[in-house]
Amino acid sequence: MGRAADAGSSASVSVRLRPMTRAEFADWSPWAIEDYAREIAEEQHVHPERALQLMRRFLAERLPEGAETAGHRLRIAEADGVGRVGYLWFGPKETDAGVVCWLYDLWVDEPHRARGYGRAMMHALQDEARAAGFSRIELNVFARNHRAQALYASLGFVEMTRQYYLEL
Repeated sequence: MGRAADAGSSASVSVRLRPMTRAEFADWSPWAIEDYAREIAEEQHVHPERALQLMRRFLAERLPEGAETAGHRLRIAEADGVGRVGYLWFGPKETDAGVVCWLYDLWVDEPHRARGYGRAMMHALQDEARAAGFSRIELNVFARNHRAQALYASLGFVEMTRQYYLEL
């Protein structure tokens, strides 16, 4: 997923990541399905109902045990004096490079955007991924999400590929 991110400000902030609870997962999953399906429909020009079907299947396949699915980590990002600032979801994925830490989604809550929390969340992700034994983080970002692209590039991520389409 990797949809919304925060290019951050010059101010240094820090976050701590904690596991998403079952109750938070129950609140998050319907919202995530609808929000990501909307993104797929808009970005990839997929019929909205088809996008919903795809996202329901995607989430059911990736997270069959919800927030407790082995290997996957759904985290709530919190900052001192602020509370929740967003969430992220990452886990193992087999790629051409082998098994990598795949960032499925990073979300900075609207009131906390452009304040450095996205950058702080990415640093916390790097720490957790290293501790879990990963040597690489990969992700996908939609073409029009320039804020996320700027954040990832500023953190040293390298673009690997682009996809194109032509409506007929």
